[in-house]
Amino acid sequence: RNPEFRLFKCSNPDRLLGDTKAQVKLAETYREGKALPKNDEKASKLYLKAALSGDAEAQQSIGWAFGKGLGVPKKPEESVKWLKKAVAQGHFTAMVNLGWAYEYGEGVPKNPAEAVRLYRLAAENNEDMGQNNLGWAYWRGFGLPQDRVEALNWFRKSAAHGNAKARANLSHAYACGFAVPQDKIKALAWMYLSIEAGTESRHAKALEKELGPEGSRQARELSAKLLEESPKNDG
Repeated sequence: RNPEFRLFKCSNPDRLLGDTKAQVKLAETYREGKALPKNDEKASKLYLKAALSGDAEAQQSIGWAFGKGLGVPKKPEESVKWLKKAVAQGHFTAMVNLGWAYEYGEGVPKNPAEAVRLYRLAAENNEDMGQNNLGWAYWRGFGLPQDRVEALNWFRKSAAHGNAKARANLSHAYACGFAVPQDKIKALAWMYLSIEAGTESRHAKALEKELGPEGSRQARELSAKLLEESPKNDG
């Protein structure tokens, strides 16, 4: 039997082929390569079909695929076209990805102000990568006045939602004493949380060596408390 129908055993074949939500779900399964063998070409074909029917999640996903060349030729302009359609429907992840395109000039001319506008809109709706990227914009003074204290506020919000990059950014800030008092134990605690969220980092080993077993133990104990203290939904 076709594994696609085993996966959607509660749906008949006609519904599977015609329902955009089912198409997106099946595309996600191919993209992730878990219940079915990973196949970016099949995933992108399904995303495109659903996107043409107006599904915002599919528009975001096919936009991402065209931007990265996942199962389709890399076409930055086509990526932007689909991301804009998803943004018009209020898709927050698409806002982040379109913001990235404006930041780096992928498929559109570079536009720092537009990139920051999109990051902020996503961030204020609790999209974790939008929060991290807005924090990074404040940190560098990209598209707005530099404000590293405000940057840390957004990193904390993003970190509370599980964003690995934001947790690593907080770790680096505390390790170096940037905009906060230097605190190597807190730096290691944030790095542990970043690794837990999927980051691979050599910084943790360096900090563990510097702090020793007792300092590392304190950092592990602190990591749980840091998440409790981090703001989530007050953006």
